[in-house]
Amino acid sequence: MHNELSADLAPFKGIILSLVSYANHHKLDTLIEKLTPNVKHAVRFLIKMEIKRIAKPCTLVMDFRSMFSHCEPVQHNEQCHYLDKTSKKAFLQSVKQNQDNFCVYMYNELTEKAKHRYLTKQAKQGDEAQSIKSSLNIAVANAINLSNQNYFHEEPESFHSQYKVFTYDPLGMSDNGKRSLGITVTLTELSLNQCVLKSAINIPDIVNDELFLWFYQHDERLEFEPEITLAYKVIKQEQEHGHYIYQLSLANQNTKDMLSLLSRLQQQKHIANEPYRQKQVEPLIDSVMAKSHEQFLTSRINDIPLMCAKFTSGWRPDSGLYTQANKQLWQFFSQEDDLAPFSRLFGYEKLQQALDNNQSFDDYAYILKHQYADKTQYLIIWQQQLEQDNKARKLLQKHFLNGNYRYIRLTINAINALEDAYLPSAVASSMSSAMAFMNRPLCKATAKSLKAYNHLAVIADITELNNTLSIAEQLKVKEQPLHEVAAIKCSKEFVMPRLQRKSQMKKIRLDLNDARREERFDLALDVVVTRYGSQPCRIKGKTNNISSRGLSINLTKPLKYKAGENIALTLRVPDNICQPEKLISLDNQAYQLLGGSDTHLRLVINGLERKHQACQYLRKLIFHHLDDLKLSGAKANEIYGMSKALRNIYCLCRFLFTKTNANGISTHLP
Repeated sequence: MHNELSADLAPFKGIILSLVSYANHHKLDTLIEKLTPNVKHAVRFLIKMEIKRIAKPCTLVMDFRSMFSHCEPVQHNEQCHYLDKTSKKAFLQSVKQNQDNFCVYMYNELTEKAKHRYLTKQAKQGDEAQSIKSSLNIAVANAINLSNQNYFHEEPESFHSQYKVFTYDPLGMSDNGKRSLGITVTLTELSLNQCVLKSAINIPDIVNDELFLWFYQHDERLEFEPEITLAYKVIKQEQEHGHYIYQLSLANQNTKDMLSLLSRLQQQKHIANEPYRQKQVEPLIDSVMAKSHEQFLTSRINDIPLMCAKFTSGWRPDSGLYTQANKQLWQFFSQEDDLAPFSRLFGYEKLQQALDNNQSFDDYAYILKHQYADKTQYLIIWQQQLEQDNKARKLLQKHFLNGNYRYIRLTINAINALEDAYLPSAVASSMSSAMAFMNRPLCKATAKSLKAYNHLAVIADITELNNTLSIAEQLKVKEQPLHEVAAIKCSKEFVMPRLQRKSQMKKIRLDLNDARREERFDLALDVVVTRYGSQPCRIKGKTNNISSRGLSINLTKPLKYKAGENIALTLRVPDNICQPEKLISLDNQAYQLLGGSDTHLRLVINGLERKHQACQYLRKLIFHHLDDLKLSGAKANEIYGMSKALRNIYCLCRFLFTKTNANGISTHLP
């Protein structure tokens, strides 16, 4: 087998390898066209042929018994390969990812890796390595997973030190004295400025709300030995589940040396947890990659995916995904906003029986859309009827093939929409089991709507198959116009059944024009403009909507503004949206004017997010009350696109790395 690409195809080696797993995909031409927009058609054809060549089934047998002593026979497609344990695992995984096909590139990849392991083993034993030429020098072609299932559930290492607390400065005491007299506590939160400690007993005789905390006997993995003694002020004290909780703030009298040691200790914890953070980030990166490929495919879906549930009248579709690519098929089934034909399609008795028995359904049907006298008639012939009933064949020949018909395939499978939707990157329902949950608001309402979905249906238009097979010519159909002033008379079994009640099906649109950087939520908060530029003022107003980085406010009186000017606000923010009477005042918050009108202003924070008090507080407020806040500007039946998905991933990433406790102490996880 030739192992080098031609000079014409060498620049496209990466594209060819990345598309090997899509060699038999019906959208291969579209994928090549999108990845090579400025390439001639002839070159694209060569690229396609090269992909087909590399991905063609391989008839060669792999026998590694000459290299490894413990090889096992592995049967696949009437061939027996002899593979070592590592090769067997890689072979089965590759075949599974490639829809049970064994291809040329897989043969070369596994053979090359086996030879490399053999040579490495020989070199370690001191034998002279013998060169083994690979029959094909080709890089690994990895398929892109559209459904990211790379989870990470490990907890970060705590790297705890031992802690003792004193009501007086233990300076000058011996280690034995501090160990015997100090009160043993555990730290639940620790930052460079604050900490929260938990004690089994109430600390007695606290003078001037002052405590001294002794850090000693650190985790050996930190490679940190110095002991630390720091003075803290007690900010808050409470009892919880039989323990005493103390929230402490660093006192001013601490020496620079001790503060420097605390900083070094935190830094050592951060370095020690680097492997944890790398593992933690990988699923998020995979989510972004999966979302990018999902966006490309979702916007080009020609089929109509439908989420289905059991209603009182039987199994019916609840919602379907509408894209520009399946627009024509939608128009065939619907008249303006009337989506009843989708539900009427589910009136087939055998379909209902299959779903009642929790079985999958897969069948073909001819559907005729006959319009007459401002009315529409839908007729349907299922494949089984066509094969067994002569009346169906005559109806197809006389009316269907002369009219506006579609030949469709309807597949329905059982799913767990709620479970599948919580994938870090759920994809469009024609690819996976749930409709892009990450592109929807992250709240209980969304989860509740998904809970009822337990079946996924896909309508595929395969009418072109009829044209390819020349069905009309085979049946000798004579072209004649349908009678357009009356309904077609036929047996009742070929008429789509009427619905007992109006269809409640929803059309879900994919919005590709969403350019928001952050979500905005409708929330009215009292604000007072205290400074405009360098001039003090006092103008009251209310927020129209909020995000962590910006505000939209309405003022009670006009303010002549200039875009880009700085402005200072006082915000009255509830500690809990469900209890709006408890308000916290955030004074002199710095914002910058973006635009608006004299009484309506759009603002963005002025300064760093991590140092902006209102930004940090509003971010925490939004995150903890997603179920109670209404998304501003969101349309009811619309799934947002890539921007929304990435904002959700960003939101999860931010709160994955930043832990904020009930006392408002924000500390980055180690």
